[in-house]
Amino acid sequence: MTFEKDEQFEVRLRVDRLHMTIVGIEFDGTEYEILPKASSTELPHNTHHHHGHEGHHHSDSTKEIPVDQHRQTSKQLLIRQLIFGACTLTFLILCQAGLTLFIPKDHQNLIWDIAPWTLYLDLTVVSLVATIGYLRMYRYAQTNHMTGMMIGMTVGMQVGMMTGGVIGATDGYFAGAMVGVGLGTVLGLTTSWCCGPMAITQSLMSAVMGGTMGAMIVSMMPPDQLSLFMPLFTVLNLAILTWFTRLFFKDCVIGEHCDLLRPMNLGTMLGTSVTAVTILSGLMLLNPKTPSLVQKEILGKLNPFQADEVLTTSDKNSKSSAEMSCGGTMKAP
Repeated sequence: MTFEKDEQFEVRLRVDRLHMTIVGIEFDGTEYEILPKASSTELPHNTHHHHGHEGHHHSDSTKEIPVDQHRQTSKQLLIRQLIFGACTLTFLILCQAGLTLFIPKDHQNLIWDIAPWTLYLDLTVVSLVATIGYLRMYRYAQTNHMTGMMIGMTVGMQVGMMTGGVIGATDGYFAGAMVGVGLGTVLGLTTSWCCGPMAITQSLMSAVMGGTMGAMIVSMMPPDQLSLFMPLFTVLNLAILTWFTRLFFKDCVIGEHCDLLRPMNLGTMLGTSVTAVTILSGLMLLNPKTPSLVQKEILGKLNPFQADEVLTTSDKNSKSSAEMSCGGTMKAP
């Protein structure tokens, strides 16, 4: 192969950071794959021979990547992940609907008080499990710093914001912030660790911000306004996760040709989602701290975070319209 003077061309290498080997190369628009037996510094053999013999001396260690097949397989896995998520969500809702049959008749009104929050929790857990599970299907360690930071930021922020928001609305700001920051930190680090220190830093920053902000937003709203805000809040967060998955599919899976590790099966998604929902639901029901779960009907006592001046009123069961569910007031001093 010969080149004219000042001729420009593009060469891109795909590197496996775990084994420190070159696993693929794109040369002048043509993609090749280097099999594991090839040396980490060995280029496709047809770039070393004279152009008169390049059609007869290809190395056995390389072959052209079937790009269309990779794209089709990746798209099928993405669609399958969406189907698994829908099946998991349906299973959780049916199980929770079955559990309502065991609630005593004199407490049937609690179903309508608890149902919206369990639905928000189901949507939160299933969407996060499906998104993170899709990321972990691929080896994306070779991705660039920008994409790695996007992965760390999005996972850390969304896990913290969504879980912190639901728990904060039912258990108060402290519990929501602790759960949001904790889960956001763990899952953010898990998904961004292979992408380098910049991605790790971004995931930690986002987990702290998302966990505290999610719990604070819902804690500062009166319950009636919160019931109107939560549908919009949940839909927007689901839209963010959907768009993030699309970006990962286009930029990493297709654009950078990430290698497939192991697809997530339905059993793994079901088990992970059921476990997470069970633990978080127990926290929501056993430790209510705000009127969002109508605590007066569940526990028969007032909100422990109510301000002292509210507790001195003659009607202790009434809440003024200016009072926030975190216990503070919006009245002028």
